[in-house]
Amino acid sequence: MEEYIYREEDFISSKSLKQLNDVMAQHDFMPDEIKGKVAFQRVFKYLVKIIDEAPDYIPAYEYLIPMFNRYVMDDELEALEQGLEDQYIAACERVAERDNIFTKYVPWGYLENRPLMRGLNFKAHKLWSAGNYKQAHDLFDSIYKCNENDNIGARYPRKATAMEMSIEEFEEKFVESGTYGDTYKQEIFQWFDKSDI
Repeated sequence: MEEYIYREEDFISSKSLKQLNDVMAQHDFMPDEIKGKVAFQRVFKYLVKIIDEAPDYIPAYEYLIPMFNRYVMDDELEALEQGLEDQYIAACERVAERDNIFTKYVPWGYLENRPLMRGLNFKAHKLWSAGNYKQAHDLFDSIYKCNENDNIGARYPRKATAMEMSIEEFEEKFVESGTYGDTYKQEIFQWFDKSDI
């Protein structure tokens, strides 16, 4: 199977990429943790500009979307965040189609591939949340098949959507929240091994 790597320079000019990397390096590549309000807003606007100029440069979405957590959300900001999430998904779909990634091996070890795969996984979870089990399953299946090491964790939702288990039921049975984020309960391993799906 042919190996795939998301080549950033295919989606953004080298000048813009260098400038973006310089800006992000000033903030340890974590713009959502910028302390000063003026610097935060300046970087926020800069990332919006980058997305406008290079809509298929996927890492920019991953820098920008978490920045919304710093704002007190109102209807306008929620609409902007939803619009950016939709753009992020659309960009991932365009790149996946353009580069025909679902017929290739997409190594997680290439950091460049991770935003693309997270975006596709995000879409699959949105489909699942909306009760679109078949579409969600097909996308989880495609994600899983292009890297069966499954660093992103598509195998569990892939099985759950094949069984038409709701995301709420899945999370109630198999996910627990902790200090460092969500983790799977031990029960998931037995459940996963029990079935052929």
